[in-house]
Amino acid sequence: MIAVLDYGIGNLRSAEKALQQKNLSETETRFLVANLYASKELYAEAIDQLEALSKTLQEAPVIRMLGDLYLRVGLNREAEKQYLNALSLMAANDVEGQASIQYGLAQAYESLGNYDLTIAKLGEAIKAYATLENRSMVDQLTTEQQKLKAMMAP
Repeated sequence: MIAVLDYGIGNLRSAEKALQQKNLSETETRFLVANLYASKELYAEAIDQLEALSKTLQEAPVIRMLGDLYLRVGLNREAEKQYLNALSLMAANDVEGQASIQYGLAQAYESLGNYDLTIAKLGEAIKAYATLENRSMVDQLTTEQQKLKAMMAP
């Protein structure tokens, strides 16, 4: 099923049809089609699929992906809204999801010029990635956070 996502842009409609012909629920199909569109950088189409899906399915992964796509196209306020919604829907033990959302929020706030919130959200993401023992992300986000703090220092 995932191999369907490897089609080239010229075969996008064929890939979409192949997904729709699988014995999947409409929800699963829409989510996979949205992933297909996003993988081909067809963000508006992916957003349309996820917006439709989110009307009937309020689940953190769907809402988080919607936030990721809004962030990618520069709609930072909409990304913030979706990320905050995803956080409210997320299970407390989904540390990986929380880490990803906190980092997405940090990126949105940085694009909006709200560096205090950026630093705070980077801190929350760092804690979550440390819990996951993801040293690479901890180091990367710590570096970003230190640069922002230095930039803001008087």
